[in-house]
Amino acid sequence: MVRILVINPNSTVEMTNNVKKVLDSCTPLDVELQYLSGPPNGPASIESVFDGILTASFVMRHFKQNPPQCDAFLVACYSDHPLVSALREAYKKPCLGIMQASIFAALSLGRKVAIVTTTKRYEPLLSAGVRAMGISDSVFAGVVSTGLTPLELESKPRTEVDALVQKSSRRAVQELGADVICLGCAGMAHMVEVVQQAVGPDVPVVEGAKAGVGMLTSLVQMSLFTSKVGAYQAIPF
Repeated sequence: MVRILVINPNSTVEMTNNVKKVLDSCTPLDVELQYLSGPPNGPASIESVFDGILTASFVMRHFKQNPPQCDAFLVACYSDHPLVSALREAYKKPCLGIMQASIFAALSLGRKVAIVTTTKRYEPLLSAGVRAMGISDSVFAGVVSTGLTPLELESKPRTEVDALVQKSSRRAVQELGADVICLGCAGMAHMVEVVQQAVGPDVPVVEGAKAGVGMLTSLVQMSLFTSKVGAYQAIPF
């Protein structure tokens, strides 16, 4: 049994539950998923670098007092979240963020990847995060925002949300030349079919939590681990 801890660093339990619903429908029988949300006094959504640093601190403090009992970590926040690097430094267990997982999967399926995300602010932040992975502009088409906040994905009328997400997805394909779409928010985990309807049957739509579970399962089953030489060498923890 492969035990993967899925971490939603923000305090919105509904977002954690949405990811759980999506993963429940496709998790292999030999994989056990555990879930952790950020503390109630933490940010309700992660919309800035500051939010990312704050939530990473909360989670690492929690693990200091409650050592995780798992084989791998999946950080369910679509960003270059500092928690990913912090967990890789502190543990040998494999760790992925859903942004990294979705980009790795997408590049196995096409030659020009775009991200459809929430707020406009995330366009430069996600672009920088993808480039930090070593991904070049030759295969990265860019980021298209819907203008919605992560919490508005649930609070606004479904028809309005779907229309904005579909409009942004069509723009990514028609204007940016993307041939694969990544869903750029954990709160969009249930929207694969909505985006698929917009871009047509020939453009793959990648959801990062599903991609992350699949990749981490393979890494654990291959007995692979986070390197402790170089960037992620062990730290006192």
